[in-house]
Amino acid sequence: MKWFSAMLRFLIWVGPEVRGRGRSVVLLRAADHEAAFAAALARGRALERDFVNADGEEVRWRLQLVETIDELEEELADGREVYSEPFPPVEIAPVDDPRHPEDLHPGSSGV
Repeated sequence: MKWFSAMLRFLIWVGPEVRGRGRSVVLLRAADHEAAFAAALARGRALERDFVNADGEEVRWRLQLVETIDELEEELADGREVYSEPFPPVEIAPVDDPRHPEDLHPGSSGV
């Protein structure tokens, strides 16, 4: 069995219309790429959910597609990156701008 990561994309329905999308990256064990795809589909379906939001509207998360499947190393090392996404900066900062990430404590993703 090999380790794979899969990025799942969800459509977020609020009432009768799509109001957003969501992504989830999951780790899977599978024999090969095709088995990983089947496992990713099954996991994505298991992550679908329905609830009522604070405004009393029905919210439904539905799997739209499996965006990516990547085979990882046999042994998962501590700190192994499984997802990376570049995005435009909110502010333009000079390359030598001193940031101190150790002073900014992370929040929770809700997982």
